[in-house]
Amino acid sequence: MTESNNPYWNDRSDSYQYPNSTVLKNITGITDGTELEAFEFNATIARMPEALDFIRDKPTNLKNWQKIHHILFQDIYEWAGELRNVQFV
Repeated sequence: MTESNNPYWNDRSDSYQYPNSTVLKNITGITDGTELEAFEFNATIARMPEALDFIRDKPTNLKNWQKIHHILFQDIYEWAGELRNVQFV
């Protein structure tokens, strides 16, 4: 199925975003993109030592990438570390 005849693609909806917005739904309820970006930056910086400690001497694989994602984004997104099915434009 191509982009032009795929109803999901043409819908331009993304269940991970607030309606009529490009801002990702988040635990804190922030709906302003700039504010979310700042919050995400600070939250991930705070979790970085934990992520680095986790990955030390571990192989690079999907399971470990998901764990790193969860560590870094667990304070921001309920779906942190989960695989998602979204469109990229």
